[in-house]
Amino acid sequence: MVVISPLNSLIKDQIISCERIGIKACKVEVENSTSLLEVCDYDILFASPEVLENPLVAKLLTRYCDRIIGIVIDESHCVVQWETSDSCQPEKVPFREAYSRLGNLRSFVRAPFMCLTATASRKVRSKIIKLLHMTNTKHVKQSPDKKNITYLVKKVDELEETFQWLIDQLTRTWQIPKTIIYCRSLKDCGEIYTLFDEVKGGSSNCDTSIPVVAMYHSKTPDNIKELVLSSLLEVDGKCRVVIATSALGMGVNIPDVRSIIHYAPPSNVEEYIQEVGRGGRDGKRCDATLYFKPIHLSHCDDHMRKYVKNPEQVCRRVMLMTYFKEKINSPDLKRECCDVCQKSCQCTSCIKGSLNSASLVHVAESIDLAVGDVPALSRQVDDKCCQKLRSKQAVPYLELWDCPVGLMMRSLKPLQTSVSTYFLLTI
Repeated sequence: MVVISPLNSLIKDQIISCERIGIKACKVEVENSTSLLEVCDYDILFASPEVLENPLVAKLLTRYCDRIIGIVIDESHCVVQWETSDSCQPEKVPFREAYSRLGNLRSFVRAPFMCLTATASRKVRSKIIKLLHMTNTKHVKQSPDKKNITYLVKKVDELEETFQWLIDQLTRTWQIPKTIIYCRSLKDCGEIYTLFDEVKGGSSNCDTSIPVVAMYHSKTPDNIKELVLSSLLEVDGKCRVVIATSALGMGVNIPDVRSIIHYAPPSNVEEYIQEVGRGGRDGKRCDATLYFKPIHLSHCDDHMRKYVKNPEQVCRRVMLMTYFKEKINSPDLKRECCDVCQKSCQCTSCIKGSLNSASLVHVAESIDLAVGDVPALSRQVDDKCCQKLRSKQAVPYLELWDCPVGLMMRSLKPLQTSVSTYFLLTI
């Protein structure tokens, strides 16, 4: 079997995984193609599209064509994304045009093709089929919607203000949730990285060779990349924030990333979902926050631009899944869906969060609670109201069913059938 993969790091990881389960695999390069022509006792050959265009490698595949049971193209959305020029920048040279010629393998290898990707709309799938000359295709698909991801979009101004909250967290403790900050350029990576000067070293009790804040992009030395990735894969690894380009993406399987931040949106929705998919891979909650300035939208296609601006305030999850023509898998609580849905969420936490200090003090006095610290008071008000309602006591001075506390109590499911009666007693 021949597996075509876009990244050397991905090929390396896949070979290691194969060897762990007893499958012999190797990476085909021009340098080892001559020796492989003489003896090839491997089960799987990994290669990049560019290497497959070399005459020696083509000769290798021709010689062993009877043994090749299939051609697998991993991360096959790259066939469309990389072989064509950017629709917003038509003069731009295709990034890796060899992807568009993978269909030529059919001229000397008579084996079925399998394409694998986590993000491909119907339009992209159709383009892949056309470019690879595939016929009688069978589709096995799963929705890219992950209900544990919360989508947030925020317009920003100053770079320092945008990331001050994260710097403050790291100043207090280096053990913050793992975070990936995606940038569209090396320049942005460098500028954001500089903001974290004071906290890059982290705790003196940790291994100083591993940074708390690191960069990961095409120019990062391989030894640093391996150091960063190995730390991220550890549950309590020291590296907590990685400022990266799309180089930290495909094939990276870090289960417990809790925050994905984009500084400027990607050019298209497929790329955005691909990068957001790096978070919450263990099924636990993850925030996907997109920071943007108006100038950042100049390189985006119409779908991505509409998602960011969202003038009609449509649920962002609905917008994304409508693009992919997939079923929406919304979380149970609106506040865990997106920033648009958060505005209409009436769960207990959101209602309590909307109460101001004056409201809390008024409610506390009305149910005979001492006025103390407001954050602690919020919980006391909730508990005391519940206690009185369960004992069928009216709560004095709550004059409207739709007041903040009324909404809070109405959101408590066990009390929904009876709360209105008790509040009506107070009118």
